[in-house]
Amino acid sequence: MNPAKAVFIDRDGVIVDEDYYPIIMPDDVHLLPGAAQAIRQFKDAQLPVVVITNQAIIARGLATLAQLEAVHQRMRELLWQEAQARVDAIYYCPHHANPEQETRVAEFSIECECRKPKPGLLLNAAEEMGIDLAQSYMIGDSNIDILAGRSAGTKTILLTSTGKGGRDGKQVVEPDYRVESLGDAVGIILGLVRQ
Repeated sequence: MNPAKAVFIDRDGVIVDEDYYPIIMPDDVHLLPGAAQAIRQFKDAQLPVVVITNQAIIARGLATLAQLEAVHQRMRELLWQEAQARVDAIYYCPHHANPEQETRVAEFSIECECRKPKPGLLLNAAEEMGIDLAQSYMIGDSNIDILAGRSAGTKTILLTSTGKGGRDGKQVVEPDYRVESLGDAVGIILGLVRQ
């Protein structure tokens, strides 16, 4: 079986409205306009969609793993309700080496290889799902998303009008593409895939 092309997508500020951060309960999940439709278009084009997200709320003691799973289940439900869209997998990092919270959870308050901008989540997904990273895309709203994608060997797309819009103050690396919305990213990716 040949490795698949895939689309990796950050969660907060790309699929889910970051204005409700920290997203701890299912009721905190609000999809960004057009996100479900964009994901549906990727699926219609037979591209696997993998969510890649840092979730330091676990290390900070703000949420449990069960709460995070409930949030992800609600996101899946909303994607389906809005556009019959679905994601193939969700990979998340619960770690943070310096969570700066008195309630931090020791087992997750560690230095790891999966927290973006490190590429661990993408590398794990690629290995487990048979994904060809060189033919894949990482879409995010922050420089850490672009750094993670670049380190993993994907093409990178920065969204400029949602979430952080690339203004997160981290180490800056130029993405392969800059677009306003997830819908614009669909146009670029499907255009390239069809070449």
